[in-house]
Amino acid sequence: MTKFFSILLFIGAAVSPAYAMDPAGFSRGFDLASIRQEAAGIAVPQPAQPQADFSQAPSVLKEWTVLTFLNGANDRADLYSENLRAMSAVGTTENVNVVVEAAFKMENRSLVQRMLVLPGDGKEINSEVYKTWINRDMGDWRNAADFFKWGKAKFPAKRYILIIQNHGGGFVDETSVPKPGDKGISYDSVNHSYIKVPELPLLLKEAGGADIFIMNACEMQMAEVAYEIGTNAGVIIASEETDSSLYYQHKERLVYLNANPQASAEKIAAAFVAMRKKMLTPGNTYYSEVFTSTITVDSSDKNTLSAIRTSELAGLPSALDAWTSVVMAANEPEALKFAIASAIRFGVQTPSGQPFSRFADLGDFAARIWTASKKQEVKDATAELLSFISNKLVIANSAMNSNANGTDYGKSVRGIAIKMIPLTPVNQSVLSLNSTVVVDTKYEDLLLSKESQWDEFLKWAGNIYYQPR
Repeated sequence: MTKFFSILLFIGAAVSPAYAMDPAGFSRGFDLASIRQEAAGIAVPQPAQPQADFSQAPSVLKEWTVLTFLNGANDRADLYSENLRAMSAVGTTENVNVVVEAAFKMENRSLVQRMLVLPGDGKEINSEVYKTWINRDMGDWRNAADFFKWGKAKFPAKRYILIIQNHGGGFVDETSVPKPGDKGISYDSVNHSYIKVPELPLLLKEAGGADIFIMNACEMQMAEVAYEIGTNAGVIIASEETDSSLYYQHKERLVYLNANPQASAEKIAAAFVAMRKKMLTPGNTYYSEVFTSTITVDSSDKNTLSAIRTSELAGLPSALDAWTSVVMAANEPEALKFAIASAIRFGVQTPSGQPFSRFADLGDFAARIWTASKKQEVKDATAELLSFISNKLVIANSAMNSNANGTDYGKSVRGIAIKMIPLTPVNQSVLSLNSTVVVDTKYEDLLLSKESQWDEFLKWAGNIYYQPR
């Protein structure tokens, strides 16, 4: 447990002075009685406090406001306090506002604070706190939208980067009852909630959109997720694979943004992706802002990060349909089976987990069809799809090291994942013993399913692949 939580441990102990400063650098503004009320989950008004005026007139708009929805209302709490320290190593500058809504879970409650991060030494969190809640639901998209809207209004800028940092699970919106769910994005284990995929465009539209939208969460760079978001963001940065706050590089990204404030959103996104690749090159050593220690990278540190151009998403359904129609018409069962069996799968922690993965790299899957096909029309159609992915949709792609099966990501991963049939037709409920799987969003209800034939293609592929050999 980090020092951030220590003030809450004094409940029932000696009286604390009013307006105490938390050891991690947060202005608390509560006496002991208020803290007791907090711990009981009772909302209390904050006493008036003198605060610096950080409002800005339109004539002095900064270039960027970076708004981070840092959801530690789960098992990420300790890690995210270190991420905040890294942000504070740079903090708000003349070019960039750094604004955060941070949640930290402690036992069965969470403390949520909305703040402007100020420049500091990176050892303590220097911030101006504007509001504090107990048990504010970080899995409610409306609360995320409220934060982003508030941040834009309070700290206006010419352009905006919106970030959600927490767990993720791609297109899968499922919960296991009685166990709390582990899908969607932004899990709140206090309120047992999460932001569902169809809620992401609602969130971004309500917030007024983003020039760059970053999801530092597992498996969110998927065709289904991106298509759902659409042009509510200009650029989407996320990982096809499991991702981690260990790799976010808050300090480095803020340093780059301050050094290049006039750069285009695409150039900045490409630079962020390049930073990740440099960081995770085998043999490289980097300083972990989370563990506050130096780590040496080895080939098992698998990771992907890519940036996609949302203006090209409108062409995704037609690109998929043009390719799948040719593949289905060619009817080459062995080529299909080869591609399904060998395509790179994500979220696999051990080789035994490979058969159950429902996520594959779209470009890698298509390339394997091209390799195994004996028909020129299939190869030509595949080349068109791969060109669309690499030359239009994906701005920058970085895939590093090897997965649990030893597959080299750098040679195959192309930057966008998609649903793939598992290697075994086992119902997912079998994997959630002693619980009931509740599907909150049906795959056929996602926009990409409605506007392309990808789901029909998967049914066709499953009928071939699962046939007895």
